[in-house]
Amino acid sequence: MPILIRIRPEARYLMLLGLACVPVVLGVLMGGGTGTAVAVAGAAFLVLLGYPVVVSTLLRVPVLVISDEGLRMPLMGPALGWDEIADVREDVKATGSRPVPVLLIVPTEPQDAVWRMRPWLRGEGRANLARFGTPFVIQGGSLSWSLDDIRAAIRDRIDPS
Repeated sequence: MPILIRIRPEARYLMLLGLACVPVVLGVLMGGGTGTAVAVAGAAFLVLLGYPVVVSTLLRVPVLVISDEGLRMPLMGPALGWDEIADVREDVKATGSRPVPVLLIVPTEPQDAVWRMRPWLRGEGRANLARFGTPFVIQGGSLSWSLDDIRAAIRDRIDPS
């Protein structure tokens, strides 16, 4: 039975989505060309932020699928067999003034894995590859499983001894 890991939005994420609504409302209230531009930019930002939550939470598409065949990341695009994963480890990502724990999934062929990502995510994958040595950086906090549990489930499959 595969393990399905979905986004479970936390309060900070929902607050950020709420703040993304502000330019849309302001743009509509302003009217005219400037108001339309502000509303469209706000709507684009809202879609960008809200897409993962809507797809994973409402449409029930998992962020990660851990199965006997390998690891799939439906929102990002790639699927990796267990023989294509070299390691899984924890690290810390500095965002603003506080460090955020992340899980690094290290493929055996990182450059190939970047090309398996959705085209609009490849830039982020390349940046993660330069910073962490892997394109796949999973942030915890808003997932239905803890990073420790995800790491253990993956490690059990890549190193069954």
